[in-house]
Amino acid sequence: MSTNSSDVQTLMHIGGFSSGYEEHLRHLGQYLVPRLPELTDRFYECLLANELTCPYVERRVEQLKKAHIAWLTELFSGDYGEDFMARQRRIGEIHVAVGIPPPFVASSMSFLRSAFPNEIEIIARSLGEPIGICTGMILRLLDLCQYLIDSAYEAERMRRLTAATGMSPALLENLIALRPVTKQKSIMG
Repeated sequence: MSTNSSDVQTLMHIGGFSSGYEEHLRHLGQYLVPRLPELTDRFYECLLANELTCPYVERRVEQLKKAHIAWLTELFSGDYGEDFMARQRRIGEIHVAVGIPPPFVASSMSFLRSAFPNEIEIIARSLGEPIGICTGMILRLLDLCQYLIDSAYEAERMRRLTAATGMSPALLENLIALRPVTKQKSIMG
């Protein structure tokens, strides 16, 4: 799976992530960004408490927390253009390079999808903003980020398949395309 512009545009269109979200997320960020260090602390407590994820973070917690807070802060920058998307893809490439298993990325995003609604509820209530709309914006943005990050895992799998089989990436893409195969009618019936 390669992430091209039409794939991303389709995800954004069907998922309902509109260009109008930029200002709303920037505004929401003014109130959420100060809460991100505590959210990050809770996230790393979960990682450190899990025997499978702990070895990936235990010796670099403070460095990783800083990077995590910076990433979360960027989510509220209001700029979701190609540079933002390239940075999300790069995050995926880094995760692939250091050997972070894909389920850990999915679990991390799941943590955020469950934590952000509580954070947003507190802020949205105090601002008189619609909680559901604010929550929906964040969840759609996290979906976009996960799609872009996951694309690095797919690209690595494709690279390995190409190297192992000698087949071109285009041929492999055609072989594994997720399009329905139409059955040919037989001349017998």
